[in-house]
Amino acid sequence: MHYIYLTLTLGIIWLNLAGLTLFCRRWLPNFALARALGILLFALVFFFVEHFVGLGSLNWLWPITSLASAYLVHQQKDQLKVSGFWSAELVFGLAFLYAFIWRFSLPAINVSSERITDLYFISNYMGGDTLPPDDNWYSPHKFDFYYAFQHYLGALIGRIFSLDIGTTYNLSFCILMALPVTLAWHLAGHFVKSSWLKLLLVATLAFGGTGLSPLLHLVYKQPAEPQILQQGFVETASERDITNAENSYRHQFSNHAFMNLVRGARFTGSHDEKAHEGGDKTNAEMADIFFPIDKPNEQFELRVLPLENFGYQYFVGDYHPPIGGFLILLITLVLIMTIQAQQAVRLCTAMLGATVPLMLITNTWVFPLQGLLLCGWLALTYWQKQKPDWAALIGGGLFAGVLVYPFLIGFTSGGVSTPVKLVTGNDHTPWARFVGMQWPVLSLMLLALFDRKWRQLTVVFLLTFGLLLLISEMIYIDDPTGGKFIRTNTVMKWWGWIYVGALVLFGAICLGAEKLWIKLPAIIVLLLTATAGIDVVNYLTHANKAHMGKLQGHEWFTGNPENRDMFNFLKQAPRGVVLENVPDNAYMHSSVYAIFNDKPVLMGWPSHLRTWHGEVPQVWKMTEKIRSFYAGTLGGSRDWLQAHRVEYVVFDAGQQQNWHAINEQIKSHYDWFGFNRNGQPPKGIWMRRQQ
Repeated sequence: MHYIYLTLTLGIIWLNLAGLTLFCRRWLPNFALARALGILLFALVFFFVEHFVGLGSLNWLWPITSLASAYLVHQQKDQLKVSGFWSAELVFGLAFLYAFIWRFSLPAINVSSERITDLYFISNYMGGDTLPPDDNWYSPHKFDFYYAFQHYLGALIGRIFSLDIGTTYNLSFCILMALPVTLAWHLAGHFVKSSWLKLLLVATLAFGGTGLSPLLHLVYKQPAEPQILQQGFVETASERDITNAENSYRHQFSNHAFMNLVRGARFTGSHDEKAHEGGDKTNAEMADIFFPIDKPNEQFELRVLPLENFGYQYFVGDYHPPIGGFLILLITLVLIMTIQAQQAVRLCTAMLGATVPLMLITNTWVFPLQGLLLCGWLALTYWQKQKPDWAALIGGGLFAGVLVYPFLIGFTSGGVSTPVKLVTGNDHTPWARFVGMQWPVLSLMLLALFDRKWRQLTVVFLLTFGLLLLISEMIYIDDPTGGKFIRTNTVMKWWGWIYVGALVLFGAICLGAEKLWIKLPAIIVLLLTATAGIDVVNYLTHANKAHMGKLQGHEWFTGNPENRDMFNFLKQAPRGVVLENVPDNAYMHSSVYAIFNDKPVLMGWPSHLRTWHGEVPQVWKMTEKIRSFYAGTLGGSRDWLQAHRVEYVVFDAGQQQNWHAINEQIKSHYDWFGFNRNGQPPKGIWMRRQQ
């Protein structure tokens, strides 16, 4: 029954997206732009309106939009094939399917990486309240400090189609990851005729390889097959021993592939020294050749400098702002090439102007880079003696600016100061590591220069992307992190964005070149980079898929019967503030009960709140109060709970908490509901008694 429901839901979502695409195609020159811009502009209008009046549940909307979409498809049925609609939908469908395979196979929204934080961002918007909404991690404050337009878009999808929050997260991820792929395919079509070459470019983008990817296969050894599984031994082994050996080998093989995908993006500063371990893990001789380590002294910590590109997002699984940043980047490049082709010039110019405010509320980290990219386009138009339509450019920017202005009122006042600083001394990227990661795009840039047909375009954007890379080595954003992580956030956000733009644009130019000596080396570069696909296949094939198909995302936690019963209890209970313990500062189970069940938690992860709000003493005071409460040493616990309007208190004795002391202090106003098995330590929820 679940899969029937899922299939129908996907069908209804597709119908609505198809209708929106056909509607926007009346003004926009291609289906890729019509789909992507249609979705963003639709959400942006709602985003503007809901800053004045919350629209609540929108599940009444999908029957109306579905009927309208069906009417549009039927009305244009004779033109769909001729116009290229079905081929465009096939590309989108395959792009969605690739993302869906990842989320369907590995749907867990767990405490690794930023999944829970992204789920929390979405949860703030699920109620449809007037914006900014209440902060579900820092009640009763408002959620107005983070660039969360992408999360609002996800929540809007969930609200319209009546999805639970976990399914909202996973399906929104698939839609948002599919859009840049369709745009990359369309962009390649401006230069490349061969579908196979376009597929190579898109696959390289989707696999997420960097210049390090092919080298990793030479340095890191695959796990050796256990002796018990080898011919001659398997006949004498018991079935149980064989099964255990197979499971162990599968886990090792999966972990090896997963770590290669991680290393391809996060090698520098995180895995340099591990590559030289030798033994059965690495080829130390190869590591000495490809990854020599040069430290000024023994105490120096290598700087952590990751390059998290588009393909990296699939297996990380975070519904994080870089995805939206990649989408707007690809929209920008397609708009530029559409203007170059003299198609809908005025409207596309206006949409270029709109991308700047859109980037500001989607991924603020790359907002300056987006502005410089548009400056590159302006330089190109003047070089080509095609004066840009300034009225359309400014008008589009002002139009989007007005729509985002209500959000900016709170966002700009609540943001943390992050000054720009110069990169100095040993904080610079070692040249060997920089070239090692970036050589695919550097090679494609150089090759593209020799193609005469697109010489002006290549020169301008080579200088633009080259300048962006130079800037990334000259300055960084001084966020709360320091030490070896001093540049981590900056390069993680900037390098991936620059890499994706350069890979797609210059890769397409090279693949479309008439000269074989330009095209062939480009194919080799992309094939080598796409060797990351080996690890993608190995990981997807061998990863533990115990929660496959559970798109709600919490099966990793509710597989435990007690946790499941507590989830069901909270899900059916009236909305109210939940208290959960915070034994650590981040990446813990705290807030899992509340967020998955549409409840605010008294306080989320302290270190993340510190990052977003700065050094707020109240965060640490509250952390200590919560820990004292669960230790049973907080005086006046009952009054403290009531002062903070706590309706539910989650308790798990497995964390060495003092149930008896807490119960004595609050039992006069809170009823205990236990979910532990007989003979097991207390585990359950206190619920505030109605007075």
